[in-house]
Amino acid sequence: MTDLHERLRFELVQRKSVNPRFSLRRMAALLTMSPTHLSLFLAGKKGLSADKLQHIAGVLQIPDRTIADFVRNRHAPAVKARSRKMLVGEELSVISDWYYFAILSLAKTNRNSANPASVAIALGISTRVAREALAYLRARKFISTAGGKLRQLSAPIRTEADVASLNVRAYHRRNLQLAAEKLETVPIDEREFGSITFAADERRLRALKEHVRKFLEDAPPIAENPSATRVYTLACQLFPLSNVEKKK
Repeated sequence: MTDLHERLRFELVQRKSVNPRFSLRRMAALLTMSPTHLSLFLAGKKGLSADKLQHIAGVLQIPDRTIADFVRNRHAPAVKARSRKMLVGEELSVISDWYYFAILSLAKTNRNSANPASVAIALGISTRVAREALAYLRARKFISTAGGKLRQLSAPIRTEADVASLNVRAYHRRNLQLAAEKLETVPIDEREFGSITFAADERRLRALKEHVRKFLEDAPPIAENPSATRVYTLACQLFPLSNVEKKK
């Protein structure tokens, strides 16, 4: 879905919050299109003509940039989503140790080595921990170490979204600890730290989280290629700073 789809959904929700009787049919009438066409467009199953896009932009005061982005993306070639391996059961417990993911990514660097001592030096862990992690990943066919080189055999790994897990929380906690360490030890031209504080409509939280997840998916390919020399972590945190007063 695009920003235009999200904007139209937002308009519908906002107008219904002001007037509960406002419906998809009334919004379609406002935009001079059939309710069926609007419904299919919001579902991503039907397009809009250039004239209709301009009309909608005028009625809802949608920025020209949003319309231009929609038109450009509509004609862009579809990008096939990368398949991912879902961690389940015992495998999920491994996620709390960050270096398992790091070893999988080391396999994609151009001068990687399957030697435990080399892995230990690269990641700043002990040789024993590196040897045990390599053995675990090899036994479960996540990697191959044939020819003295690391090669990832599994698809990229993921866990189910929005599921409470002690292991996932431990992984994120360790990532935050690593970030604090790297803030002090890594030169500024080799890292990027940033944050932004803003007021948010909690009804838009799901869309915001989806945007963050898409960013995390789309960013790595910018630098991933056969000439990769180093493993990086790109982490993102979104959390509330203020509390909501409960109605009595």
